[in-house]
Amino acid sequence: MSLKRTHLRDFLNWTLPELSAAPKVVNDWHMRVTEDHGLYIANQAARVMRAVYNRQRKLDPHGLPRHNPCSAVEYNEEERAQISFAFSDFRSWLSKWNKIKSPSRKAFQMVGLLSGIRPGELSRLKWPDLFPVHPETGKPMRRTFLIRDAKAKNNIYVPFSAATARQLKQARMPATAANGCFRAEPKDHTSRASTMTACQHTARCTATSAHRRRGLRN
Repeated sequence: MSLKRTHLRDFLNWTLPELSAAPKVVNDWHMRVTEDHGLYIANQAARVMRAVYNRQRKLDPHGLPRHNPCSAVEYNEEERAQISFAFSDFRSWLSKWNKIKSPSRKAFQMVGLLSGIRPGELSRLKWPDLFPVHPETGKPMRRTFLIRDAKAKNNIYVPFSAATARQLKQARMPATAANGCFRAEPKDHTSRASTMTACQHTARCTATSAHRRRGLRN
């Protein structure tokens, strides 16, 4: 169910100027949602309200007060769990992975597990990013791919193993759009059962933990 029909419904009859003039009401609402539904949901709902107001003010800068309705909200501290797979979890993960029909999606999941790259960054990987030119020597880098514009807005050069190379080979298809390594497919690529979205962050944490134990940088 959408936030509009649940946590934001208290303000459906309010105008944006009225919200701007009532920061205490909005803060009290955020605290109530936190108590009733959890700190993550409350933060998400407040961020949506803040973003909507900011967007409308950009479109009509003289029509709205400059104070955002969420200016008094003290957002809850969030800490994403850094949970890695236990050795016993790999059998279940492999069973789910084997059920994926799309070669592109299977490769995406396995490369993510092997490399520890964030799913969003990995999904933007293109074939021209394989074997990039070294920024200093100007020579092609063997068994390396380039993650462009990563989370820190920098480029990351990622060495990959023979196992990763095999997965990339499986993913390569003649019809891949825009040179992307992992083609989106209507059924297999987007369904929750196939993508195993709940496992992606855990797989990344597993890879990065293994890298640290071997003295490698994240």
